[in-house]
Amino acid sequence: LQRRPSLIALDENMSEPAKTKRTAPAEYSEDPKPTKKQKTAGDDEEKREEKQSKALREGWELSTKRKVKLDRFKGQLLVNIREFYTKDGKELPGRKGIALTPQQWSKLYEHMAEIDEKATKEELVSFSLSAKRRAQVSKYKGMLMVGIREVYTKDGKELPGKKGISLTLDQWKKLVECSKSIDQAVTEAVKEEEEAS
Repeated sequence: LQRRPSLIALDENMSEPAKTKRTAPAEYSEDPKPTKKQKTAGDDEEKREEKQSKALREGWELSTKRKVKLDRFKGQLLVNIREFYTKDGKELPGRKGIALTPQQWSKLYEHMAEIDEKATKEELVSFSLSAKRRAQVSKYKGMLMVGIREVYTKDGKELPGKKGISLTLDQWKKLVECSKSIDQAVTEAVKEEEEAS
């Protein structure tokens, strides 16, 4: 039988094995410790842009299914307030919702405080976003809702159309909370469009 050399050497004068210090191979011991990356103003700007682009991709959540996203349709920038569903692992827009132009979003943003005040007091009110679009506080089946939808006229009476979305007060409050961030994103996107053309 052949004996293998022991990892721990025995000292001749001692009955216990001598302890040896383990060291890293020479190629590793000469490497300096990694240094911490220094923060620069550019890093903060990159993080802000990355966070904003993530927000644009993922949108702003109003509930588990409802979100606000910035989209483009036929080259037109739109603020999409919509219900989304998942199919084959992809998040897709549903039928319930409305896509506002930057001008319509601006009008909604301008009237948000008034709409919020009326909704809190449970007062019914309507604000024009364009010739055929309204934001209104109304009751549906006894529940207070904030509707953002298209309207049509029949027999001299203005009626709500199929295109649009009715938000519960909780969803409306979430929209109000993230409205400043949405408005900044819309303003920046419009500015980029103008600079590009």
